[in-house]
Order: sequence, then structure tokens, then C-alpha cells
Amino acid sequence: MQLRPLLGVIAAAGWLVMILAWPFAAFVERQALLQPSYRTDSYSEALALKGTVCFVTPDQKLTYTLSRRVFQISFLVGAAAGIVFLASDRQRRAARLSIEQMNEIARQGWSREARKTKR
Repeated sequence: MQLRPLLGVIAAAGWLVMILAWPFAAFVERQALLQPSYRTDSYSEALALKGTVCFVTPDQKLTYTLSRRVFQISFLVGAAAGIVFLASDRQRRAARLSIEQMNEIARQGWSREARKTKR
């Protein structure tokens, strides 16, 4: 099994997961900015956002923490796989180009020899 197609799938999946995780964190951030800036019975978890401390529910804190971690990890995995994918593509192109250049040199060399023998 070749590694290159797998890297492409991992890179695409990492970016897709990152894009899907972002709205969850954004929703919690938006809700937190509308909630009180002091602790209450229902808003018991502190969350530092945009230079202020907002209090959110424990469920919102869990959602925010998980979505941020998933966002960060999928970004790193997707970026690393994408870089390796592009580097392997560049290497493959260079190898193909060098083979084509060698074939062209060989053709030119043979045609020169053929011309010399005809004269």
C-alpha cells in the first residue's frame, strides 16, 4: 500500500474535522459573552474570553474545551500530513522529471550517433 494517498486522506480529514469543530467553540464563546460576568448557581465555570472572564455552565465548558482540543489536534495532524503529502508529490515530480530528462538525453545521443553513421 502506498503512503501518499493515505496522507492525502489524512490531511483532508484533519482539515474537515477542524472546520467542523470550530462552530462549536464559536457558539460557546458567543453565548459566554452574553452571560453574566459573575458566578451564579447555573453559571459556575470560568472561561477567559477576549480579555474578560465569563461564567458558563459545566456543559458549555466541556463543549468548549473538547472542541478547542479537537480543533487544535486536527489542525496539527492535517497540516503535518499535508506538508508530507506535498513534499512527497514534489519528490515524485522531480524523479519523473529526471527520468524524462534522461530519456531525452538518450534520444538525442542516439540520434547524433545515427546521423554520424549515415554520413
